[in-house]
Amino acid sequence: MNGTDATVKRWDENSDQFQLVAGEGRLLRKEVSLLKTMTCKQLGGPCDFVLHGISADEVIKAQDSHLQEMVATGDETHQGALKDMKGRWKNPISGMSWYRKTKRDFAALSDD
Repeated sequence: MNGTDATVKRWDENSDQFQLVAGEGRLLRKEVSLLKTMTCKQLGGPCDFVLHGISADEVIKAQDSHLQEMVATGDETHQGALKDMKGRWKNPISGMSWYRKTKRDFAALSDD
């Protein structure tokens, strides 16, 4: 490739992957998207709201945002789960136990 060639990241709908393509159309590499799905309930919440992420950390962060949003809108059913989520970080031993279990559960899921 010379200095005038552009490199483009392109979504390939046939393989559900990103491809890194050189300016002349030559495929340089594929990047696999390993998106997985968990629900609010699977993470200790009260509902079946769907959360997506490529890592357990992304799904946990999405769950935290979901819980905060639901409580902020007055949904009382999520208050206990939000309190538990905040409590995990105040009690590192039990919090890490929950975190490791969630990471194992996430790893065991099949990709979307």
